[in-house]
Amino acid sequence: MTFKFFRIVFVLGIGLTLSGPQPLCAATVTWEDALGEFDESVLTNLDLSALPALTDLDEAQLQALCRELQKRFQGEYVLELAPLREMATAALPLLDQHAETQPYAAWLRTRLDYLAVADTLKIAIPPASLELQSKPSVTVNPTPSVERRVWQERLQMEDLPPGAPVYVARLKPIFVAEGVPAELVWLAEVESGFDTLARSPSGAAGLFQLMPETAKSLGLALSPWDQRRQPRRTGAPPRSI
Repeated sequence: MTFKFFRIVFVLGIGLTLSGPQPLCAATVTWEDALGEFDESVLTNLDLSALPALTDLDEAQLQALCRELQKRFQGEYVLELAPLREMATAALPLLDQHAETQPYAAWLRTRLDYLAVADTLKIAIPPASLELQSKPSVTVNPTPSVERRVWQERLQMEDLPPGAPVYVARLKPIFVAEGVPAELVWLAEVESGFDTLARSPSGAAGLFQLMPETAKSLGLALSPWDQRRQPRRTGAPPRSI
């Protein structure tokens, strides 16, 4: 089970009993083909918590920064995400400033919840007792019950994404007609916040964040326009809502 799975569970309204550790790891992917050649050594000494440095990054470096963020999201321990919240919040308006990086802003915006929940979990977990201070510190994940409670509280505080009323109404009948549970349309809230522009640093795109090979296996074309960004396959490029 992943940290992301907790959000999926509560967005879909599924009550499940989870057990075992809750790592964040997902399949590691590369994005060299999508991004092209870029010397990431410019980020070698960049402390992700050093917010003033973000304003000096150009578009290519902001893209590389998103790649680094995604690697952090794929880490093993939930609490290690907590320090990234302030940095990600500061990076978001910078990504929104450039047409080239706006798709990554859409991707990152849907993941701020993970950082907020990680921040809350870090506060919720009590510090180690003084008796253990002499031993090396061990990073642990919160228990499933603690994560479940924090996610419930977080999602109750949020409004629906702007695209939800439009796309849910459009997609539910299609899901039903194809024999797919209508509730699964809400996976788009988890993956993209119902923003067709969203694109991850790994190359996933569209409402349901399909990777290129997955899209091709489903019969979707990536050119002359990217059909992953179309809620319903048509012969024309997608239009914004």
